[in-house]
Amino acid sequence: MEIRKINSKKPKLALLLDTWYPYDTGQESYLAKIAEHLVREEGYEVDILTRPIKGVLTKEEAAFEKIPGITVKRFGLTSKPKNAFWRLFYIVYTFFYLSIFGKRYELVHAHSATSAIPMKFASWINGKPTLLTVHGHQVFNPSWTLKKVLHRIVFLETKYTQEITISEPFLKAKNVNEQVLLIPGGIDTAPFDAISMDRDPSRFTVLFVGPLEHSKGVDLLIQAVRLLVEDPEFGQSH
Repeated sequence: MEIRKINSKKPKLALLLDTWYPYDTGQESYLAKIAEHLVREEGYEVDILTRPIKGVLTKEEAAFEKIPGITVKRFGLTSKPKNAFWRLFYIVYTFFYLSIFGKRYELVHAHSATSAIPMKFASWINGKPTLLTVHGHQVFNPSWTLKKVLHRIVFLETKYTQEITISEPFLKAKNVNEQVLLIPGGIDTAPFDAISMDRDPSRFTVLFVGPLEHSKGVDLLIQAVRLLVEDPEFGQSH
């Protein structure tokens, strides 16, 4: 009777983002939620490939890194989030890391342009599927900047096994990835729905939270508020 050795190792995934806690633009929380779900609910092991960011972790952020099955690998020295040198170092180091150790992963999933570059180049060596989720981008920025050129090359002119966007307008851009999936970022609304407050139907309040960037549509928000102020009936009909 032949006794076969059972492989008890869990399948492993690599999630890439060049910034991490304590820096939090929303992408970090997004990736953390995905990693936690993959480990707790789907039975995967997850390596988060990132770099050390200057600052102190909160208790919640530190507790996340202690979840069994999640390993945060930081490449480089501690620096500010937008440090150009260490971003370049991250690209080069991550490329070599995935070229050497990439075969251990079932899939490599990038969440920024900076992390998509080493993922794509390394995939030609390790042969692993590539998944890119596009969060913030400068694809439709009216001004031609270096960042816009980079984003158009990485997000629109580079082929991946699968590309995902959290923003519906991104689908309007011409893209070599024809089957782009739209998966908006989710949020648990229960804590907010539970809050009771008195509201004056004759008044409205607008709160915007986020960087003042064209991609956030702040200009549209200002135009919409102007319409509501100048024509109160506009709000009722729209």
